Amino acid sequence: MKRYPTRPALYRVSHIHQTVLAGTYPTAGRLARDIEVSERTILRDVAYMRDMLGAPLEYHRARRGYYYSRPGYAVPSVTVSEGELLSLMVACRALKQYEGTRYEADLRRAFAKIQALLPDPVSLHIGELAGTMSFAQTAPRPADAEQYRQLFRAVSEHRQIRVRYRSLGRSAAAERTLDPYHMACVDGAWYVIAYCHSRCAVRMFVPERMSQLRETGLSFAVPADFKYETYMAGAFQVLRGAGRQAVRLRFEGPLARYVAERRWHSTQVIRQTPDGSRCDVALTVGHLGEVAAWVQSFGGACRVLAPVALRRLVCDGHQAGWKANGGGGIRC
Repeated sequence: MKRYPTRPALYRVSHIHQTVLAGTYPTAGRLARDIEVSERTILRDVAYMRDMLGAPLEYHRARRGYYYSRPGYAVPSVTVSEGELLSLMVACRALKQYEGTRYEADLRRAFAKIQALLPDPVSLHIGELAGTMSFAQTAPRPADAEQYRQLFRAVSEHRQIRVRYRSLGRSAAAERTLDPYHMACVDGAWYVIAYCHSRCAVRMFVPERMSQLRETGLSFAVPADFKYETYMAGAFQVLRGAGRQAVRLRFEGPLARYVAERRWHSTQVIRQTPDGSRCDVALTVGHLGEVAAWVQSFGGACRVLAPVALRRLVCDGHQAGWKANGGGGIRC
């Protein structure tokens, strides 16, 4: 019995079907060029369509191409659940945040290929629903699509890179040799976790602060004990710390309900009063800096119960802001 892949690429099968259906008598060579695969792959797909999908696909010797020997054949439709349809629609609307960037076109082409494989009613449904959902992103970073492609390739293929990197607190860029282990998107912003040969440690880097990226020609192996989740454990967003600190906060007023509705951290425990006017939040983090900035954003609606170090950071931040805007000193 002949063996075929249990699931050949849907895009290839769909393209072969549509081209044959158009009555153009395509050859295996033409199909291979269209889809950018080998003729051998096309021949396997044709055999799969005949034997597994029941396609009346024949080769016309006079026309030197493929055709359907009987009309009315349709490739079996892709079954999409309601949940999968919603997820696909969300992905489509999420493209909005990439409008105007150099990689918008790549994302739209990829999504169009997926949508082309769906039955007509499902594709139409997505189009109708698109106007019911939108995404907004605050202050997105400008991005270099080609540099991102280089980074993704370096991460996936374990290629060592060399870059000029400008740290946030420095005006001048420095040469860095990096082994990029992982790329992570946190709150809509991308970061590269890499072993830095200058610092002899694993650090987190912002792609937009990189320039003159090139490969060194060397490869590396990601340590077996490296796990992104472990590396980032305890971070409130992206800042990490050596230890773990228990944080307790109290929110009062209308913002208490807002805070209780959301998940801010994996360790959070929220206790809310029956009337929703107050909620206490407990969480454990490794670095207090981002927590302090978050607390400050709520103004007087949030009170730090613990630790004392966090309370001082919040007070210092409020005082600095007060002075910067023409106010006098305040006491904590």
